[in-house]
Amino acid sequence: MILLDDTFLSEVGLAALPAGQRQALLQRIYEELELRVGTSLTDSLSDAQVEEFEALIDHDQTAVAAWLHSVVPNFTEDPLYMAMVEKLSAATPDAVVCEGSAA
Repeated sequence: MILLDDTFLSEVGLAALPAGQRQALLQRIYEELELRVGTSLTDSLSDAQVEEFEALIDHDQTAVAAWLHSVVPNFTEDPLYMAMVEKLSAATPDAVVCEGSAA
């Protein structure tokens, strides 16, 4: 996995950028990657699937619950869910479910 940090900038020859410019560049790279990945993903989805995906990303509780129950009916017993609960111990159960569905 590529981490967008100062090490990344050093590896691509941009370590000498001033701190403010480094942070702005990293943010721009992240936004561009997010756009390109999102575009690539949604190109192969139907309109209904795009709407469902957007609802999951937007943490729409109703959509998340419906998706989870259709895909993983016993999600609370799923090892991934249990790991998320442990990792996000300070989060509400709804937040854990939303974060897990977006992963």
